[in-house]
Amino acid sequence: MFLHIGNDVLIKYKDIIGIFELQGNLSEVHKQIQANNLFNDRQHIYINKKDIKSCVLTDRNVYFSNISSITLKRRGQTLLSEV
Repeated sequence: MFLHIGNDVLIKYKDIIGIFELQGNLSEVHKQIQANNLFNDRQHIYINKKDIKSCVLTDRNVYFSNISSITLKRRGQTLLSEV
């Protein structure tokens, strides 16, 4: 199963550790993630740099998406309910 997080990017659902809400422009988002060491040792992949609303944490990467965390979580719940 895969979760679509925007701009044709799919992530294996089993690789997802967490989905987090982020607000603001890119500099504000960087301030938010610097406070949390979970994000610092992973590669940062930006799906859209203009309007970041959420990030998806995996063991190797942090994906920054313009899709809200609520929408991503709903997509994930839909995937799990179909199994």
